[in-house]
Amino acid sequence: GADDYLTKPFLHEEVLTRLRVLHRRASGGSHPVVEVGALAYDTVADRFTLAGAALVLTAQEQRILAFMINRRGQVLSRADISEHVYARDLDPDSNTLDVLIGRIRRKLMPYSLIHTERGLGFRLQEEAHASPSA
Repeated sequence: GADDYLTKPFLHEEVLTRLRVLHRRASGGSHPVVEVGALAYDTVADRFTLAGAALVLTAQEQRILAFMINRRGQVLSRADISEHVYARDLDPDSNTLDVLIGRIRRKLMPYSLIHTERGLGFRLQEEAHASPSA
């Protein structure tokens, strides 16, 4: 009857996030959907949609994007993301994370939702609306 699973080592904030979701589900709360621009994440079904269409992601891409959307607006370092997705097993010199972020960005096109903060990491936030040009 288990509907969730965490592997060791885990982050305490991940446990708290999952407990909140389970509590909302058990208390008959609303179907929580987190939105950032055209991107929507159904936290109960663990599914993403982009402008209403299902978004097809690999398991690693799904974990990265779920981690980012639950911390939307925050700058997340490569170490933060790597620890969450790879349980601290990723070589810090590896470009694997950059490749995965690049693939997620392409899948989110034409929306620009993942922003690189030079020297700091990545931030998931709604696109900045450019002023209309003449």
